Amino acid sequence: MKIKNVDYIEEEEVFEKKVKLVTIPTDENAWLVNFHDDWIHDHYDGSKIYYGTVYSPFEAFFPLSTQISGYFKDDDTKKWIKVTNGIAQIRNDENKPIWWDSLEHLIRDELMRSQSN
Repeated sequence: MKIKNVDYIEEEEVFEKKVKLVTIPTDENAWLVNFHDDWIHDHYDGSKIYYGTVYSPFEAFFPLSTQISGYFKDDDTKKWIKVTNGIAQIRNDENKPIWWDSLEHLIRDELMRSQSN
């Protein structure tokens, strides 16, 4: 599979799976949950569940793992968010976008931030 706008990632280097990204109302993070797993927080009022695919282009992972670092693409909005060890930061204090329209823009922003540090 080729990810649109990212020509340098070859098919055999992309490890992916269908997952849920689940939030808790008072938290700034969302957690990866296996697509078919039922999680108690799925039933909390105010929780938000994003269905999509997580892509880990540089590191393979065990099929049932949720401790994945890579990029999550929401099925509904087609937007991208970075995931680190199974956790995505869904709010920030920097007025920077959390969800990106393209993976290319998300990665470009990460590279720019790493160069400025």
